[in-house]
Amino acid sequence: VSAQVRNDAGVWGEMLPRANGALERFPPSSWPAGQFVRNELDINLNPQTPAGEYAVVVGAVDASAGHVLEHVECGVVQVTD
Repeated sequence: VSAQVRNDAGVWGEMLPRANGALERFPPSSWPAGQFVRNELDINLNPQTPAGEYAVVVGAVDASAGHVLEHVECGVVQVTD
């Protein structure tokens, strides 16, 4: 899984890995069809992030190739001074 906070200027925050997270304990390959798994994420926001509106995006990572397959916007955050 990949998670970012970003805007048109670039990426301002990245997901911090969590040891023994939900996806490590219950990898997607073991899920029955239709099952939902809650996975809480921590995103480290750059302290130099300017005030403004930012998209929160998540994506699945191809474990064999190590790259993100596709990001999907799942929300918006407002950064203030």
